[in-house]
Amino acid sequence: MKRIIIYLFCLLSASCVSVPNFDTVRGNNKQRIAIAGASFIPSGDMVWIIAKHHTYQATLFNRYQDETLAIALETFNLSNETDKENFLSFIKEQDKQSPKTGRFERLNQSFEPYNHQNAQCVKHIASSKDYGAKRDGEYTIFEVYGMYCIHPHNNDIGIFIQLSRKAPFSQKTELLNTWGQDLLDSVVFKPYKI
Repeated sequence: MKRIIIYLFCLLSASCVSVPNFDTVRGNNKQRIAIAGASFIPSGDMVWIIAKHHTYQATLFNRYQDETLAIALETFNLSNETDKENFLSFIKEQDKQSPKTGRFERLNQSFEPYNHQNAQCVKHIASSKDYGAKRDGEYTIFEVYGMYCIHPHNNDIGIFIQLSRKAPFSQKTELLNTWGQDLLDSVVFKPYKI
């Protein structure tokens, strides 16, 4: 009997440990996700899982049916040569330096100057075929809607935020652009505490 109790205790303990404990947040409920220097409200009326939330980075995702959505917010350092006049060309150049592995085939992409709360930004919208992630035996579509900004309170810091979507190629949605713009509109910059 003692062995049975010990066995059951071990079994229950192991099962509790194997379940990850992620925090969640419902989109469009005015609850902000904040990192140093910026915050946002997740898009869409859905539950987002907070996969990572640190001082300079936050990552959320939602998976339903055969579609995955993700939100990423992070900071990055800008060189002294990067300023408002050449920020667009700087972002385009960084994109060109991305590794060309053959996994993605770009379908369309745009980089446009964008002003958000007096910050110089670049809006980035793109879609690609993703040959590395299969759904129902087919390649997927990978879409992004986001922006890169020079932080308005510190020109040495950049802020990147993006909504991305991965789904079967034949599964189209018009909501990505709406949710993406809602996400960008929700971003609030805050001064850094020194």
